[in-house]
Amino acid sequence: MTPEPFSRPDLELGILAAFDAICARVADEMRGLADGALAHGDMRTLNLLAGSRGMAQGEMAARLGLSAVGVSRQMEALERAGLIERRPHQFDRRSKVAALTADGQALVLRMRQRSGELARDLFRDTPDERLAMLGVVSAQAAGRLSNARR
Repeated sequence: MTPEPFSRPDLELGILAAFDAICARVADEMRGLADGALAHGDMRTLNLLAGSRGMAQGEMAARLGLSAVGVSRQMEALERAGLIERRPHQFDRRSKVAALTADGQALVLRMRQRSGELARDLFRDTPDERLAMLGVVSAQAAGRLSNARR
């Protein structure tokens, strides 16, 4: 007897469950690298800061899709952990600019190395064309999530 193929809703929910499992594992690994000092969303913030020389909190809020209050709280926690430093904005003294500390830069490097190891392990047997398609579909879905927040 041949098993029935998945229905589209089953397939879609299965994909979401797989993404959830992957994200949970990656988050656990990253928290482990930071001795548990990272909260949900901190990895995205640290990666965003790693690509800059410093960023105003308002710009960070816009790019992360978070409220100004949410980013401010996150910055306070990351500053207490010694991963970022905040200073007054050069032109707008009401605003603060956040930048990674040396410890923050080292953590981002470890996070990227470990993420690369995990990705290589997860996708080691996946042919390039399937991996490329997964990348396209994942980016499309992420874009829809981003647009839905606005």
